[in-house]
Amino acid sequence: MKLTNKFVSSALLASAIVISGCATKKAPAPIVKIEQPKLTIAREVPQSTKLNAEYIYTLKVTNNSDYKIDDAVVRENLPSNFDVIKVNPPTEERGRVLIWNLGIMVPGQTEIITITGKSTTVGKINYSGSSTASFNMKPMLVFTEIVSPELAASATGPEEVLVGETFPVSVLVKNTGTSTITGITLPVNFPDGIATANGEKQINLSAEDLKVGQSTVIPLELTASKRGKYVNEFVVASADGVKAKAVYSVVAKQPKLDFKASVPAVRYVGNSITYKLEVQNTGNGQARKFEANLALPAELEFVSANEGGKFENDAVIWDFKDFLPNETKTFTAKVISNEIRLIKATAQVSANNAEAQRIPLSTDVQGIPAISIDLSDVNDPIALGEIEDYSIKISNQGSLAATNLVVTCLLEDSMQAVKASGGQVDTAISDPMKLVFKPISSLGVNQTITLHAFIKAVKPGDTRFTVSVICDQLERPVSRNESTTFYKE
Repeated sequence: MKLTNKFVSSALLASAIVISGCATKKAPAPIVKIEQPKLTIAREVPQSTKLNAEYIYTLKVTNNSDYKIDDAVVRENLPSNFDVIKVNPPTEERGRVLIWNLGIMVPGQTEIITITGKSTTVGKINYSGSSTASFNMKPMLVFTEIVSPELAASATGPEEVLVGETFPVSVLVKNTGTSTITGITLPVNFPDGIATANGEKQINLSAEDLKVGQSTVIPLELTASKRGKYVNEFVVASADGVKAKAVYSVVAKQPKLDFKASVPAVRYVGNSITYKLEVQNTGNGQARKFEANLALPAELEFVSANEGGKFENDAVIWDFKDFLPNETKTFTAKVISNEIRLIKATAQVSANNAEAQRIPLSTDVQGIPAISIDLSDVNDPIALGEIEDYSIKISNQGSLAATNLVVTCLLEDSMQAVKASGGQVDTAISDPMKLVFKPISSLGVNQTITLHAFIKAVKPGDTRFTVSVICDQLERPVSRNESTTFYKE
């Protein structure tokens, strides 16, 4: 079945009386004339269908007048090549005519009649001129009505709003008089600090005509640009000068974020670095969708964060739905740097309706050498006259290379230095109780050097061989000693 054709197949007229004009000293008395309100029938039929295929067409009967119509009757003359299967509402069929008694129809009322049937021949079914309608009307009264146009207005909206957020205001306009009101307008000059969501300070809106008892709502979307209490006056006017005023008051509040952040200026490789963010809402409004953010450089090891902070994309984020006035929060996050570097971070707090605050932070991550000495004797005990081999292993277990290392061996009077290996002996030092190696230029992180000192036993006893190491980065030397027994055969 194809698209439906729609057309008005017939229109009927009924009499009505309309009063126009008024009597004055210079004008004649009111004229009474007869006008004809319309009763129409619109038919909707399919554009095409198949032979013997069941289909539906409709009749829409409408009272288009301003008056009630009594005893409305519709007659539908059926096309000769159309067989009826059923109708709704049900009615009787007289020959090839269907008749419906619709009764009273008020102004604007529509009755829909559906007819189901099928075609009996190939070709066209002609419905043209096949519907008629009739009705009766009660006796009509003629009168003149004295009317009083009146308007009432009211405005509603939230009592409190936040600066920068859009809030709705509704102006309700109602016709409380006894006649239709036309040409309704609402010109508004907003107080300083209030504007529409589009930034307009002045607007001029209009509304549809209102019949007696009808009302309409004029919606507004407003925003406040600063804190304060605002009184908004809305004066509604009509074309004939009728006015009504509505007053709406609102308090605009605003949060303010008081923010400070800190971090140690110096830390060492492998030590935890603690960031501290402290924020207080010192304003008088809620900070909605509050977020604290600590942006960090890459390749830091995240350790922990309080208050549910999450580490994502090299940043620690704390978020809250609302941050109330006078509320204080403290956020902490810990990270570790495993290399020497200058860490530059940025701490920030923000909310939908508060000015964001940002603080740059920096920490100098330094390294230190950690010198350890592993000292051992190869033979213990030894007889007088024999030579002991002292193995000296020096390691840097820290995070920074050690430079200009000086290794000094301290002898007791029972010992005599013979020679050394692994490094060059500083021959400029003539003290017989010292064996000093020339400075080692550098010992890198996790590097180890091994030196040997060969010492002759010259006196018996429980002896101590001592080694000390000093470098540019140390204020005091690192020392170790080894116990060896010298005996006389």
